[in-house]
Amino acid sequence: MSSVKDLHNLYRLISQHPPHDPEFVIGTMSNPGWYVSATLGDAVAKFSNYGDSDVDQDWRFCTVRGERFYGHGGPRNLKGILGELAQAVGFEWGARDGGLALLEEWYATRCDGEWEHGGGVRFRASSIGGELILDLNQGYWPEPIYPVPGNAIFAQSARQVRVEGTVEEIEEFVNSLRPLNGSPRNQE
Repeated sequence: MSSVKDLHNLYRLISQHPPHDPEFVIGTMSNPGWYVSATLGDAVAKFSNYGDSDVDQDWRFCTVRGERFYGHGGPRNLKGILGELAQAVGFEWGARDGGLALLEEWYATRCDGEWEHGGGVRFRASSIGGELILDLNQGYWPEPIYPVPGNAIFAQSARQVRVEGTVEEIEEFVNSLRPLNGSPRNQE
């Protein structure tokens, strides 16, 4: 799973089980890295703890405690953490590259020991109509003007970009993100 649509389908699977409006948040930490927190309710199928802290940029630790999933990992480990969550609820996991890989790379290329303390990402499901909300906190790094996808609600201030919209609109926005070198990852 690496597309925003797959992420949304994972959320929809989890939300079919009580509680029907679970908390589902993806964010970044200043150490640097990613966290994922999700209320699973009775959606938990099976899970085994996983942890690896041998390599700074490639660490990952995920666990389920009660009805909650907690995942933490390095800057290039978002897809791995989400893979662990998918395993926890029995969701079919794909290996496609897509929007989440671009989001992961956008974040990882900005982590320089300072930027990640003021910049980062927060991604969550809206409780209204199943839309998604993506916040990019720019911190110390100047960013370009981002394209506004479709009918999405888009706001950009000096330090934050917020996009609220459908799965397709968020996917379009995430696909416009570029790593610091400026070249799209999926361009030929």
